[in-house]
Amino acid sequence: MDNRTIRAIYPDGFLPKIAPKQQDIFTTLGYREQSDSYSYDISNTIGYNKMDIYVEDSLNTSLGLNTPTDFNSGKLSFWQNTLNADATRLLAWPADNPLNLAYGAEYRHEEARIGAGEWASWVDGLTPIIDGPNRGGDTVGGAQLYPGFSPANANQSSRNIVAIYTEANHQITQKLETSISLRNEHYSDFGNTLNGKLSMNYMLADSFNIRTSVSTGYRAPSLQQMSYYRTATSYKVETNGSVTAQENGTFPVSNEVARLLGAQDLNPEESQRTNIGFTWQTTNALQMNLDFFQINIDDRIILSGDINNTTMIPDAAQDYMRTNNISFARYFLNGVDTRSLGFDASVKYRAYVDQDTLDFHAQWHHQQTNIKSLHIPSQLAPIANQVFDRSEQ
Repeated sequence: MDNRTIRAIYPDGFLPKIAPKQQDIFTTLGYREQSDSYSYDISNTIGYNKMDIYVEDSLNTSLGLNTPTDFNSGKLSFWQNTLNADATRLLAWPADNPLNLAYGAEYRHEEARIGAGEWASWVDGLTPIIDGPNRGGDTVGGAQLYPGFSPANANQSSRNIVAIYTEANHQITQKLETSISLRNEHYSDFGNTLNGKLSMNYMLADSFNIRTSVSTGYRAPSLQQMSYYRTATSYKVETNGSVTAQENGTFPVSNEVARLLGAQDLNPEESQRTNIGFTWQTTNALQMNLDFFQINIDDRIILSGDINNTTMIPDAAQDYMRTNNISFARYFLNGVDTRSLGFDASVKYRAYVDQDTLDFHAQWHHQQTNIKSLHIPSQLAPIANQVFDRSEQ
């Protein structure tokens, strides 16, 4: 009964598979110099990643017996160029406990691309089902398992980021050490952001240290989240002989259908982290560490579920989807605030065997993440369970 196969090609059915070919290349060049009171480092790193998406042992049913069985469904690529200049200096002040200062700057260029797949991977050839019980019915276009990126999906996006940062570390007393760091970044597409971290370490006893820290974080939406565009188009031959196209898939937030469904420009994710823990050197051979943490993340980016054209979405969205024959749409949105609570525990033990040493190291990480609030666009409030359903939560 499956309409996605051609029995003349696969009489016993078929099992298509995705066979991506990936290239990952990077190189770093730099210069470093160091003395007793200072050091500096200048470096440039270029990284490139490309994934060509191939589908094997498949077919495009809508091309009939002329269909290939292997396809190039397109490619995803990303490259990044990062230039860093870093320095550290041990200041002469204060004389008893000199201040250690680190500072630097960074320039980063990012570029992401989506390349279209070969014609047969995404096209609907309009050939009806040629065999089986539903012979003569409508087929679905594109390579089965992974329809290719169409030329309309192909795009390129880029941005530049400039950052300056500094960190100061000071041994205030013999037992108390503090550190503060600040980082200011300017994104060509998101403007400025300032984040920092404050940490303290106190030696309660020779073998027992207590530490704590508070920090803020910032993550701009990735270029892929802002520009990802992948749709599949199928065609239906009506009884009067006319051809109707149906489109569905993932749309960028700038696309009109996404806007009518409540999409807005993506905002950065912002976080706040607090941490408290201790280190206990019980003997020369045994050390234990335990840290408790809490992480709040605001405006986390999620991919919506399939939003169908129903009477529960705004009239303008219904009309647009009907006029453009869009059966369902997805898009990225800042959909949720979360809070994570957990701990990291570790034990290190060193045993001495004759003149050799044997190290044992055990770690335990536990984390529970809860949803603080959801941000469902008002246009989609009646179908909130489709935007971010229970299984996704």
